[in-house]
Amino acid sequence: MSAPKKSFLIYFDNYPMVTALPMEQRGVVLTFLMVYADRVGREEAVSPEEMMEQFPQLSAEARLVCSFMGANVLRDTRRWLNRQKNQAARRPEQKRTPDSDERIREDMARARRALELSRDIPPSIM
Repeated sequence: MSAPKKSFLIYFDNYPMVTALPMEQRGVVLTFLMVYADRVGREEAVSPEEMMEQFPQLSAEARLVCSFMGANVLRDTRRWLNRQKNQAARRPEQKRTPDSDERIREDMARARRALELSRDIPPSIM
């Protein structure tokens, strides 16, 4: 399992929409986005509209901003989750085989020989 998502992006393209809102609505929008980003990282199927039901204090304009920005959060989270799945699929499972065990033994033997040789060299030369 991958680590939980710890961040989300807010795009500068949304700046005009956000600044058109009254200050108290901006705070509610930011709170909504943080709650939504956290939830969508755990439960992809939740839509911004479903989550907005938990924020009755959102004005009609703020709901519109949340819809646009929430769609970005959902899109970005899906991309992130797909990337996590692809990385996990590319990681080969490290299975021990007789060949790999033999290589490990050979590497250890070489390291021991190198250590023994280094002990034979006077410290002033090293």
